Amino acid sequence: MSQHADRQYQVALNPIFDRDFVHLGDHLKYRNQAPEDQGLEATASACSMAIYDIGLEKLIDDRALYIDLPVEWLTRPELWPTPAKRMVVGLREGNPRVDGTSALSEADQEALETLKARGYRLMVGADQNPALFPMADVIRLDASRDLSLDNPQLALWQTMEKALLATGVDDAARLDAARAAGCTLFTGGYLASARQYRRKVSSTHGNKGTQIRLMSALYRDDVDLSAIHDLIVQVPYLNVAIIKRANSSFFGQSGQQLSLMRAMQVLGMHELRTLVATMLLSRNFPSSRLTLRLALVRAFMCEQLARPFSTIDADDAFTTGLFSLMDVLLETDHETLLAEVPLSAAIVGALKTRSGSLGALLTLAEDYETLAEQRNAQADSAQLRECYLVALEKTETILQMSL
Repeated sequence: MSQHADRQYQVALNPIFDRDFVHLGDHLKYRNQAPEDQGLEATASACSMAIYDIGLEKLIDDRALYIDLPVEWLTRPELWPTPAKRMVVGLREGNPRVDGTSALSEADQEALETLKARGYRLMVGADQNPALFPMADVIRLDASRDLSLDNPQLALWQTMEKALLATGVDDAARLDAARAAGCTLFTGGYLASARQYRRKVSSTHGNKGTQIRLMSALYRDDVDLSAIHDLIVQVPYLNVAIIKRANSSFFGQSGQQLSLMRAMQVLGMHELRTLVATMLLSRNFPSSRLTLRLALVRAFMCEQLARPFSTIDADDAFTTGLFSLMDVLLETDHETLLAEVPLSAAIVGALKTRSGSLGALLTLAEDYETLAEQRNAQADSAQLRECYLVALEKTETILQMSL
């Protein structure tokens, strides 16, 4: 089992003002002590810290939160911070598709359309991919270089009917230039200093068996809130975060004394899955993020393959598929995982030696994944293809949380 040191995360909120100097938003900046880790894990930790640990109300009251997400998050809507109407989403630089050296993919376009359809606003940097501009609500300009009146791009930005945000407003001259350029939003040290927050995140996060069962319970079709409740009470930081999140004015419960079960009901499965996924990712490691989709597809395919057989329990088939990758998801060895989680002998046999009916279904699902990756799935039976397509559809439904 790999060992990871504790990590120190730091977030800062840069206040954003309008032309009348009304404080109406805050730009969330974040970094990890490890310079190479500025992507998915750092983002998950920043979202977890800001939205769930500290709480949006304490951080920004009723203002908007501006946050830059890795482009990889476009296809991970279950991790998008909520509520959507309070979020202005930018895309982190450093990716060719964002920076404009490569074209946006079809998947990028579809994800951005979904983002906008769900009520998020999009913020695009002046030097980012021009293909992003038509979807933008806010164009971010650097007051140190973008606001010169002889800049040929300035007139284009001014005619786009987008809100122009001037960043780096560090003195009176830059503020005057930004106002003259038609900017309606401003942030920088001349207007207000950033507020700093720090948190240490440990790579050791309690009983992995509990987390594994919680992951499985959250992503089942037949959700059992009582079972989820019994698992969450064993993960203290999740317990506290859920009650804190539910006990906010956004859910109409400010000042209420909520039990964990009532807090879960107030949040609903959409928000509950978002919170749990974000907080677990902020404490887990890259493999869990990259493997979750594959694990769900495999689990749902095993479930579909079991449907025609009255002697095979479809729920057991689902669990077998999901747990075939759970050791990778939580970066623990297979034997430790099976010792910690009370699975049936049939499931354990299928996972260890691919024995029995469940083992046969798991082998079939694994083999079909290879065919699908090689684009040779057409050579297989129509029944297998249908099971795989259903599994894909169910997985995307869960990940997009279209409940």
